[in-house]
This record gives sequence, C-alpha cells and structure tokens, in this order.
Amino acid sequence: MADKDDADSAAEDVPTPHAHPATNRPTLGIKEAAKACGVHADTIRRAYRKGQFPNSTKGAGGAVLIPITDLLAAGYRLNAPTPGEAVKAAPAPADPLEALAEIDRREMENLREATKRLEAENARLMADLAKMEAREVQLLDLMGLQLKALNAGTPPENAGTPPQRPQSRPFWRRGRA
Repeated sequence: MADKDDADSAAEDVPTPHAHPATNRPTLGIKEAAKACGVHADTIRRAYRKGQFPNSTKGAGGAVLIPITDLLAAGYRLNAPTPGEAVKAAPAPADPLEALAEIDRREMENLREATKRLEAENARLMADLAKMEAREVQLLDLMGLQLKALNAGTPPENAGTPPQRPQSRPFWRRGRA
C-alpha cells in the first residue's frame, strides 16, 4: 500500500499542463513550468524576459502561459529532479557476477586509457631529456672552447705589473752628461 501512496503523491507533484485555447498546445504557468523542469521560478522568468519562449501568451489575469514545446526547445527537461532531490541509481542487474564483470570491464578500460596517457607523457619526457642532453653537450663544448681561448691569451708573468720607468736623474743633473 505504501508504494501506491508514494506513486500517487509523486504524480500529484508534477503539474498537469493546460491546453492553450487557440492552438490546443499544452501550456504551463511560470511556477508550474519551474516545478516541472526542476528549476526555480525566477530562472523561468528570466528566460521568458530574454525571449526564449516565443510562443508564450498571457492568460486570464496576465498570467504567462508557456507551451511545453518552448520549454523543451529552450533546453529544459520536464520532470527533471530538483537540486535538493536525490537522484535514484539505476537498478542493479539481476546477476551479481555480471555486475562485477561489468565493473571489471569498465576499470580495465579506464586503466588502458590511463596507460596510453602515461606512455604518451613518458615519450614526451624522454624526447625532452634527449634534447636537454644534446644541449648539455653543446654547452660543455662551448665552455671548453672558451677556456682554451682564455688560456691562449694569458699574458707573461710580469704583465700584471706596470712597466718600470728608467731611472731618471734629478733635474739639476740632467743637463750634464
């Protein structure tokens, strides 16, 4: 009995659409559309103001009536769960071994994809390493050439001291030889 009561209360939660008198299309008011789509009424109002429901009309008392086809065209899903509502999981298969086999198949596929990604990353890193090693060899050769150039131009031992001026005589003795 509890299952029937739950089904009746769930059917009462979803609003029944009204038919538009001129086109005979099923329509919903803003609050009804929001409840049916599982969104807030302000979300539907904003979409209405943006013109996402081109076939909407105003009913008695100025109430906005939105055709269900416009809701679907705007990307809303009817009977969608509300954000606070728990989404029910898919029913479990009858055979528990089949369920385990399916889980294993999915896990193996995920592992294969991860292996492919890691192999590609490894190949990229190995290529980068080879480039770096080649660059290291080039830099070492260049440093060796620079060191040879520096050693080839080494000045003699006394090159660091300023040249000695010849001994000059005091100015009073310069004129005499």
